[in-house]
Amino acid sequence: MAGRKTTRKTHKPVIVDELRPWSELHTELLELIMSRLCIEDVVRLSFVCKNWLYVAHSLHVINQSPLLLFFFPLKNGKFKFFDPSQGKFYFDEFPELRYLYIDCSKDGRLLFSGSMDCMFLFNPFTKSKINLPYCRSFPCSYMRVALSCGATSPDCVVFAIEDVDEFRGVSIGICRPGDAH
Repeated sequence: MAGRKTTRKTHKPVIVDELRPWSELHTELLELIMSRLCIEDVVRLSFVCKNWLYVAHSLHVINQSPLLLFFFPLKNGKFKFFDPSQGKFYFDEFPELRYLYIDCSKDGRLLFSGSMDCMFLFNPFTKSKINLPYCRSFPCSYMRVALSCGATSPDCVVFAIEDVDEFRGVSIGICRPGDAH
């Protein structure tokens, strides 16, 4: 029986001239990595630094099914998300949203209101908030609200309508994020 001779491979040490921070990872490589992740991992990566947040915002997650949202405003502002493609639930809590209502959503942002002088757009994944100006003409009850396009677009218009009654007709309000109060 012949004996086996084992040879040990020796690895040359890698010489690194300079250590670079993760925040300097090339944008193209970061986009490639993020495009293969589920939405909750992309959100986690967006908190690393401003550059990664920018990449996460500009990235359109391919084949990501929409998440269903369950919101319990009177129970400490709890959010419950369901991902039908993975059959998983995700939870988050925003106590500051307690007693507020979701009027509509567009491109991942939710329009919250508590009264006509408290309206804002909120992204529950990035936790970014865009305040809307006080709009006296906004109907404050039974309103239906729509956004013309994404909230960060300069062309975004928030449109609210309420069927007041048969004598006074319809009440309509219009504003833009960033307008003066």
